[in-house]
Amino acid sequence: MRAPLLDSAWLIGLCSLGLVGCGGAAPAQRGVPAGGLARGDAEGVPSLAALPADGIDRTDFSEGMTRGWDLAKQTFVEQMPAVPAAHDSTTLGAWSEGPLAAWLHHRTEVVEVARRALDEAAEESSEQRIVGGAIVGLMYEDVGRALLVLPLPEELNREPEIATVYRDVIAFQASPWIEYARRAYRACRENARIHEIEPYAEFCATRGANLPEAREESHATALDRVRVDEVE
Repeated sequence: MRAPLLDSAWLIGLCSLGLVGCGGAAPAQRGVPAGGLARGDAEGVPSLAALPADGIDRTDFSEGMTRGWDLAKQTFVEQMPAVPAAHDSTTLGAWSEGPLAAWLHHRTEVVEVARRALDEAAEESSEQRIVGGAIVGLMYEDVGRALLVLPLPEELNREPEIATVYRDVIAFQASPWIEYARRAYRACRENARIHEIEPYAEFCATRGANLPEAREESHATALDRVRVDEVE
């Protein structure tokens, strides 16, 4: 599965029109024990800590899988830059063209590197294929949800029609990430069911079901031009 190549130009273009107000806090982090929850945290913030502690012995991971795990862990370290306190379009535009654009570019790159490592490790065992699918889903979901919570600039409170266009553009750009997460969770779920690893089957089924609906019009433009390999 290949990461969406997210071009920040779409966001900067909105900034030039005074339409963009970006940022958004991550969902509240629920307390997770150091060893993880037995069946995972299927409704919490996307992170490796959310993965089920039961079902698969991580001490049996290969060197390649351990590398993929470590790379994936790094993708969750750098959070979206905090939105400025002032929500006027000028301030938010500068933030979008600077810190936010840099974050989006870097996050796309690190997700792609981690995904490639996990894809390679998935060929080594069914257990690594299942865990890898869950991790890839979490990485994509994290970016997709971050994009979906970008707030409106205060000027658009008086322009409902433009605000609707803005929300549509945001949903359109987040859609590929959400769809790749859905596919990864589906592959994880099906492989876990085949091998009767119920904690992962339940975890991936629930996370996939909880994803927001994707924008239909984005499917042909994004998913069709990016190769997505699902595990049989």
